[in-house]
Amino acid sequence: MSATAIAFSVYLLIILVIGFIASKLNKSNEDYLLGGRKINGWFLAFSERASGESAWLILGLPAAGLTVGLGESWTALGCVSGILFAWFFIARPLRARTAQMHSLTLPQYLGSLFGGCRIITGLGALITIFFYTIYVASGFNAAGTILNFTFEMDPTTGVLIGAVVVTLYTILGGFAAVVYTDVLQALLMFATCVILPVVAIMDMGGIGAFTEAISQVQDPVFLSWTNGKPGIEGLLFVLGGLGWGFGYLGQPHLLTRYMAMPSDADVKKGWVVAALWAIPAFAGALLIGLIAKVVFTTGQLDAAGINLADPTKEKLMPFFATTYVIPVIAGVLISGAIAAMMSTADTQLLVCVSALCEDLYHRVLRKEPGEKQLLILSRGFTIAVCLVALGITLSGNQTIMGMVSYAWGGLGSTFGPLVILSLYWGGLKRKGVIAGLIFGFLGTILWRNGFFAGLPVQEIAPERFSIFLLNIPVIILFSKLGKQGKSS
Repeated sequence: MSATAIAFSVYLLIILVIGFIASKLNKSNEDYLLGGRKINGWFLAFSERASGESAWLILGLPAAGLTVGLGESWTALGCVSGILFAWFFIARPLRARTAQMHSLTLPQYLGSLFGGCRIITGLGALITIFFYTIYVASGFNAAGTILNFTFEMDPTTGVLIGAVVVTLYTILGGFAAVVYTDVLQALLMFATCVILPVVAIMDMGGIGAFTEAISQVQDPVFLSWTNGKPGIEGLLFVLGGLGWGFGYLGQPHLLTRYMAMPSDADVKKGWVVAALWAIPAFAGALLIGLIAKVVFTTGQLDAAGINLADPTKEKLMPFFATTYVIPVIAGVLISGAIAAMMSTADTQLLVCVSALCEDLYHRVLRKEPGEKQLLILSRGFTIAVCLVALGITLSGNQTIMGMVSYAWGGLGSTFGPLVILSLYWGGLKRKGVIAGLIFGFLGTILWRNGFFAGLPVQEIAPERFSIFLLNIPVIILFSKLGKQGKSS
């Protein structure tokens, strides 16, 4: 067995051991879904960062940097801005409100604003399940990609291994297992994004040599900050990249971390972690793609199975790692890509489970099972969601970044405006919330798939940007149409 394989196998073993240990902490469904709101803020902050950046950060963003060039910088900037905005303006008030209302999930919180409205809770849960199942599928897809490159394993086998490991430790340990494994995964992801570009730039002769090499690239589109698009088209391209930041305001798997914070003091720890983790990680992931453009020839990339016109270009990061560092370190860093997949997929599995078990079964259908029954149901739903996500993964040929973009845009555009308005606008009404949920969900699907009289709306402005902004006036309008009073 190679040093890379040994390092990777040890990593998987550690993850499963953490899951087994954490399983002893689950005494109730609140423990399984939110860790009993007793987990230290430092751990939750690292967990939020790990679960916030799925495999697209380590596989998709470097590939996009290689393909798009400097214009992809707007995506990185948009993401970092969204992360910091969410921690500064959403985390503290959302933690306080959900704790006061005893809400375990985001749909529960929105429903609790209007006396436990089952329509709002049910709609929110169904939308969450729809988009997160696609999101989890993107993680399994990433497992197939990384294991195929690293061990020449059949991609389907890689998908199955990733799915089994994630499902197993999530079932065992619930939220606590997810958070504690996320801490390790966040450190691995950070190391991968920072170490690889630093080593590569040093090998080139330093920052000066790198910037000189970039300036000599014979590709004006690659060197363009607007992807070679002039005027309004260029502005829309920039806004489309920055629009990724809107998604952080409405992702239930990230908002859950804020909800689980024990105190406002713990939220402050999150601010520190968010800034110190996100800025170097995003810059490094983008740099991997930019460096690859100037140090690898087309022949080298083709030999590694990285065709720029093909989705398999997302194999760039593992190829980069095996090129620049010794096998055992490469194994550790490549584990960072699997860590990125796992740290997001496990959290999203839990969010889907909470939507099925806590929102639909418990709150909407008003079933009152005991704590042991709820735990059994939660674990059963975890397996069910995993199987559906597997089906999506194995039936399609979507890129990782494409799948993430769809789910990210849908969740952010649906929940983001509602969360902001619920915290900072006193005029939010029941009709406005229902309208916002429906418009965000259907608007994303219709916009993404071009159902607007044949207009190329997706090319003009991505749904994660356009539907988010359009949803705000929709929510306000329908809120004002309602009768006066909190429950209208």
